[in-house]
Amino acid sequence: MRHCSVIATLLLLSACAGGYDPSQPVRFAVGQAISVDIAVPHLHEVVDERITVTGLARQRAGLCRGVQPLTGSDWMLTGERECLWVSGRVPGARLLDVRAGLSDEPVTVTGKLIRTDQGQYVLKAERMPTPAAPTPAKPAPPPEAPANTTPLDAPVPPQG
Repeated sequence: MRHCSVIATLLLLSACAGGYDPSQPVRFAVGQAISVDIAVPHLHEVVDERITVTGLARQRAGLCRGVQPLTGSDWMLTGERECLWVSGRVPGARLLDVRAGLSDEPVTVTGKLIRTDQGQYVLKAERMPTPAAPTPAKPAPPPEAPANTTPLDAPVPPQG
């Protein structure tokens, strides 16, 4: 009996060690983030739809092939095996220097998935509202002098 449980455990471990099976269906739900490794094999199913994907932001040192497909500021959302081009800015993605090993904080991107004429998938990130610039405070009005006093620069009436 113990022998059977050891074999069952080994079978489960070997199935889990292989990771995600891309032949399994994936459900893209608005606002529910899916790992880029799970999403990429299924992108053909959701072209022109709004999706949410999570991964590591990489500027140019990622796994995506080719050059930036839409603009010179496109960047990569990478996983362990897969990569997706992203066009647009996202809070939390520091793109000044996001080389592998320097930024390991995952970011989540929501946007419309498109496919370029060259066949590359690109997630056009939704524009996040720019925080309104704080309105400068109006300067306080100068204090008013009491009504029964004379201003210092007023002429002094002659005494007499």
